[in-house]
Amino acid sequence: MEVKPFPHFPKSDPKFYFSQNKIPGSPIFVFVHFYGGHQRILKRHITLVNELGYDAFSYNMPDYAGLKLSILYKGRIGLKHLYSRMLNFYLNQIDGQKIIFSFSNPSAAAIETIYDRKKENKLDVVGLVCDSGPSQAFVRSAWNLAITVKGQFTLMALFFFLWSFRLHREIRYQLRRFPNGFPILSIRGAKDEVIPVWHIEKTFRNLESFVKVKPVVFSDAGHLNACKLNTEEYKRVLKDWLESQSF
Repeated sequence: MEVKPFPHFPKSDPKFYFSQNKIPGSPIFVFVHFYGGHQRILKRHITLVNELGYDAFSYNMPDYAGLKLSILYKGRIGLKHLYSRMLNFYLNQIDGQKIIFSFSNPSAAAIETIYDRKKENKLDVVGLVCDSGPSQAFVRSAWNLAITVKGQFTLMALFFFLWSFRLHREIRYQLRRFPNGFPILSIRGAKDEVIPVWHIEKTFRNLESFVKVKPVVFSDAGHLNACKLNTEEYKRVLKDWLESQSF
């Protein structure tokens, strides 16, 4: 299957990663990497879902809304919405059911995309895996990453002014309008200094009537490294969650 790259961003480099033991009729995993990441950094996760019998698809996203990219999308201004636009662009080109596997705060873009597609009666996304996000205390998480971890005040300014004018205030509204009982696997690191567990708990708190969230906390993990530190346990958690669904 040929997929067109996102307009004006040839570095998006969309790719399929096929399982050698694909489960017949299984959904394809569509990966959304973390801010500043790249699909090659997700190799461990992609290999894992391939081993479980699922095909995968991934692509690259820009670090900032510049170059020739428009950050205006359906009246929404910000990098988060550009990420959502990119994801939607690729989902429209892939046949069959999909599970989105997203990381850190770009998980908010994945949530926005599922919400938008549901409004358009596109119900091909049947599950969501969020690793280390998203934060319902966005400014604090942005500070943790930009200042505490990277020591870059310009990065903090970028997040504050160009991520999204609404930050993450619409996430819970969008989740309440997901398909009823929509399954979400929420992976968290107890030692996460960028998006602590309570940031994520606040995102999904008291939404049991709308979405079916399975929270999993890895006691020794920090931000985005649960799979690296606990590969077999991480694989088991994902396998058990997948087998509990009726995809």
